[in-house]
Amino acid sequence: MSLLNLLDLIIGLVFIFFILSIVVSSIQEFLSSALKFRSENLESWVKDTLNNKGKGIDLGDKILKHSLIERLVKKSRKPSYIPTKHFVEAFLENIQMETHGFSPYTHHSLKTAVEKSQQLPDDLKFSLLQSISESKGELQKVRSDIGNWFDNCMERVSGTYKSKLRPWIIGISVGVCLVANADLFMVSKYLYENDTLRERLVLAAERSVENESYISLVNKLKSLPNENGDSTNVDIKELETKLNAIKAYTDSVNVYQLPLGWEFNNSKHVNSISSVYSFGGFIIKLIGILLSGFAVSLGAPFWFDLLNKLVNIRGVGKRPGANE
Repeated sequence: MSLLNLLDLIIGLVFIFFILSIVVSSIQEFLSSALKFRSENLESWVKDTLNNKGKGIDLGDKILKHSLIERLVKKSRKPSYIPTKHFVEAFLENIQMETHGFSPYTHHSLKTAVEKSQQLPDDLKFSLLQSISESKGELQKVRSDIGNWFDNCMERVSGTYKSKLRPWIIGISVGVCLVANADLFMVSKYLYENDTLRERLVLAAERSVENESYISLVNKLKSLPNENGDSTNVDIKELETKLNAIKAYTDSVNVYQLPLGWEFNNSKHVNSISSVYSFGGFIIKLIGILLSGFAVSLGAPFWFDLLNKLVNIRGVGKRPGANE
């Protein structure tokens, strides 16, 4: 096998992993929305950080019940995202109301409110007073400091969320590969022996890296763990959209006649169920599916970026031959 054909085989595999990882992302987002993973993760951070447990004062709960926050979601639902400016205003207004009621806050009144506040944990009170002191009367500077602090915290919360979600993603990925019979060894062998399919997949990959729909989808997936979007919680239309996305991407795999799926017969076809009847065949099949599952769990953005690089390398490699 020539180096170019080997590169085509790798591109074909990467393209398959990319398509399957989109299916996994759709299922994962469906479950995250339905089970309210994001909203519970955010609520937990707000309460743990802002509730003054030593004094039994629940500033975090008050912020979550603020009108700016509550209007982000439908009644009885919890936000999975809070825009920074909404958090800052809800935070400052609750501090101000503790000592000054409903009067608008000024730089001076805010400093007094923070000094007298019983709601703020001591470490947060110190940081806020330091910010107010350094702002030299500029309220916008105080808002900006609180906003930056909140954004930094959200990045750490996103990291925690990713860590908690990782076992789910691996499990879903292995499950998808099992259902699809996406055995790394089997698919690699099939691509190695099938020149026509290899060429079709390379062409599909080249089109995919320039496809605006794919690019937009990948960018969306990259931003999801850090997003505080307007969507907050799942509704029927959102669930239907995710299910339709799963179907669409599954169909796109079938278009290329990939050796995926199971054939429940005794034939010697590469994806026949009979291929796992022997113990050795079962072990090899299991390892192949597990390897594919771990590969797919790396995510659509990873595979799309790699696909882009490989397609570019292939384009550079073909130029000398094209000029001869």
